[in-house]
Amino acid sequence: MPILLYCFDFDGTLVDKDHTPSFELTLAAQLDEASREGAAWVINTGRSLHHTLEGVRGHGIPQPPDFIIAREHEIYARDAFGRWVDVGVWNGDARRQHDTFYRHHRRVLDDIRQFVETEELGWWIEEAGDPAGVITHTEAGMARVIEFVHDHLEHWPELGYQRNTIYLRFTHRSFDKGTALRELSRHLGISPADVFAAGDNFNDLSMLRRDLAHHLVAPVNSLPEVKSQVLAEGGFVSPLSASRAMAEAVTRLRRES
Repeated sequence: MPILLYCFDFDGTLVDKDHTPSFELTLAAQLDEASREGAAWVINTGRSLHHTLEGVRGHGIPQPPDFIIAREHEIYARDAFGRWVDVGVWNGDARRQHDTFYRHHRRVLDDIRQFVETEELGWWIEEAGDPAGVITHTEAGMARVIEFVHDHLEHWPELGYQRNTIYLRFTHRSFDKGTALRELSRHLGISPADVFAAGDNFNDLSMLRRDLAHHLVAPVNSLPEVKSQVLAEGGFVSPLSASRAMAEAVTRLRRES
């Protein structure tokens, strides 16, 4: 059965900043061929939409994807004029829920900020679209932040977060890469059997599940936790890194389909 949606994390999965070239052009040719056969592809990333498009250009990816999931939950598609537009009502609902979430969770977010700053674990960040997050000095510091957050979940069940090594942003618990991938699949009318998903870091774990995608891949540069989950879900861990691993995985899957 042909794959109808290819879903890639960006940094560390689709591109490798420490390798030259950072993007494997063989993968672009494979995705072009899949597109001619009716498939689509999506970048599912913690980057903003603007930052993602900058990355596509900066890393020499010849063709932008059909869809972008930005900030781990905002779903965009290219329209007939090449503009990036919301997919359905999902983004509007997410914006409204997050506005309410940040207002209602101000007290616990302030408690977390005070803990981070008092313990000198790192910096609190507030940016447009991301009003609450943390950058720690070390991964051990981030582990302490997460432990502190988990101590509050009983009383704040909507409190969620997306973590990538020493970076963390707080979000409504209902929105992550996995729920966004499920919504995009629903929008396209496809099942998990039609979906390929690949990632390398903590914030990818929510989409690297067989109930969302039957074809799961992790490159060799993935965190141990990611490799373990992909293997447990019956997926493939490549001995190659980033987009070279993706090209290898796509070749394997297309040969088997």
